Amino acid sequence: MTNNAKIQSTKEDDDDESNNIYRQREQHQDNSVGSDTASTSGDDDNVSSRRSYKNLKTDQQIFPCTTYNLSQFLHDQPIRGMHIICFEGDGINLNLYERASHHTHLRTSMEINLDESYISFRQRLASKLHIVEEGRGRPKQPWAIFTTQGERAMSADEDHHSLASIVLENFMREGMLVIFEGGTWMWPGVRTGFKRIVELYSIIPEEKGMGTKHRNRRQHRPPNQPPRNVTIETLSLLPLVLSIEHFISESECAHIQRKAQGTVRYSDVTLMDHDKGKPSSDWRTSQSTFLPSTNDAKLDDLDWRTASLTRVPRSHQEHIQVLRYGHTEKYSAHHDFFHPNNYKNDPRTMALIENGKRNRFATVLWYLSDVERGGHTIFPRAGGKAYPRDMNDCTKGLKVKPEMGKVLIFYSLQANGAVDDYSLHGACPVIEGTKWAANKWVWNTPIGYMGWFIIGCFFSNTMGLYFVIKE
Repeated sequence: MTNNAKIQSTKEDDDDESNNIYRQREQHQDNSVGSDTASTSGDDDNVSSRRSYKNLKTDQQIFPCTTYNLSQFLHDQPIRGMHIICFEGDGINLNLYERASHHTHLRTSMEINLDESYISFRQRLASKLHIVEEGRGRPKQPWAIFTTQGERAMSADEDHHSLASIVLENFMREGMLVIFEGGTWMWPGVRTGFKRIVELYSIIPEEKGMGTKHRNRRQHRPPNQPPRNVTIETLSLLPLVLSIEHFISESECAHIQRKAQGTVRYSDVTLMDHDKGKPSSDWRTSQSTFLPSTNDAKLDDLDWRTASLTRVPRSHQEHIQVLRYGHTEKYSAHHDFFHPNNYKNDPRTMALIENGKRNRFATVLWYLSDVERGGHTIFPRAGGKAYPRDMNDCTKGLKVKPEMGKVLIFYSLQANGAVDDYSLHGACPVIEGTKWAANKWVWNTPIGYMGWFIIGCFFSNTMGLYFVIKE
């Protein structure tokens, strides 16, 4: 039996298991809302939290740290910047799995002391897991804690909550939590071939917030969209590449193609410092255009669906970029992130990325058509391979065949927020047919398309990017 079969046979019905998790979470949220409204002061809230702390049992947790549940998050190879927190046993200790690893030498525990401040607790937790705080070393976002379904539970800088309420709301009620040092959720790959079921639309991520009071504000989700499940499959761990089939319908693919048909043009690139003066066609021969989702219900729905899939807020997305590759057209291997070392002479890019603190975090690539031959997406460094000598070589690395309705997620940043050089990728030449695709670049901070304005337009070495500032 394959590893995938073992994973899928562990539960009688993965769909039922996934749905049970969501039902339990909603039930706990409803109960918590009632207790929140009953509190009239911070002291009363703290006393109520302590009572609930004593009464809540581990078998009531939404996602307890069972062997099966841990198997969906722990990796054979340590993941730098990702950690697992487990609230187990007598309710006094947290079990910590540093770097989300099976290895026992990276496993430790930490005692809970409700009388200490959250700041003190946070510092102890960071010390135990060897987390580098913001402001020390390279620029980075504050680390954050998430539920196992990708909801942000709290940020490292949320000092205004009592430790008792944090322990009750997050550690005890959830059972298992996940820390990302980069501050943004990414689906754990676990191992190549691993599959997990994810529910869309039931979770629409917000910017940040702790507890149900924040989560219950998500009233801006798409109307008339019932939750549905998709299966995420891990294609590669280095870089992290995930595949989702049947994410976009055939009619949605056709709609995007029709809308882009009249505006696609051959793509420019903005060059790194050492490539100034070279023609764009040295790297890219495809055509592209951008489609804002304004006044388009289908595109608007896809924005929300992508946010729900990635568990990263919609405000972190750039506009949809539509791509068309004709016969022999290609895109040489490149990165989607902006490395500060490559743009020191480009003040606009350096200002946009805040010298590396903010960056493109993930690329969500939608295949809008089948391709008769060629047109694969290639990751030449997949599995830890050396940097290729030829950026147009499509013979080595992970190759993904375009299939209408399929979506890839690949991450440009690591779990700790550092750029991932292994995320190098390209588009192989189309040999027969026409390749239609589209992508969403997702940033690790809000990029500004929902409520910000465009002050100019320029193109990066990766693909197109609108330059924006806050209103």
